[in-house]
Amino acid sequence: MSQTMRFCGQCGGRCSLNHNQLAMKCQQCRTLHYPRIFPCIIVSVRNGSKILLAQHPRHKGNMYTVIAGFLEVGETLEQCVAREVKEETGITVKNIQYFGSQPWAFPSSMMMGFIAEYAEGEIKPDYTELSDAAWFEHDNLPEVAPSGTIARALIESTVETIQNT
Repeated sequence: MSQTMRFCGQCGGRCSLNHNQLAMKCQQCRTLHYPRIFPCIIVSVRNGSKILLAQHPRHKGNMYTVIAGFLEVGETLEQCVAREVKEETGITVKNIQYFGSQPWAFPSSMMMGFIAEYAEGEIKPDYTELSDAAWFEHDNLPEVAPSGTIARALIESTVETIQNT
């Protein structure tokens, strides 16, 4: 934050880290500037015994993960889930349920996780966003997101749900 908020947007004065809270304080007008947080959704989609996974061009190797994207102004989190899944894969989802969240420091995102069920449609990946998207059997997954990420927690929870049904 100290790299992106060196000067005050109110008066142009120099800012410094406020030691009482996570904020930058203008030395001239005393305005506090808090870090921006970008809300994102991340969602695991289940279809019977299968899970929807996607491969992103920016990921190295053969790693697959769940669908994610940024919230747009004026939409609810659930609308964002439905829109991102539809835009990136062409399918629609139902029964969208909140799962949990994870702060993602770079690039200042708050990942809000959801689990959803397949409703209809055929997978047609948006190749400007994805290099692949497919249904995978819960017991035959490709390389997936690393442990400690909300993506991995969503995948593991979905697999556990499938195994218990």
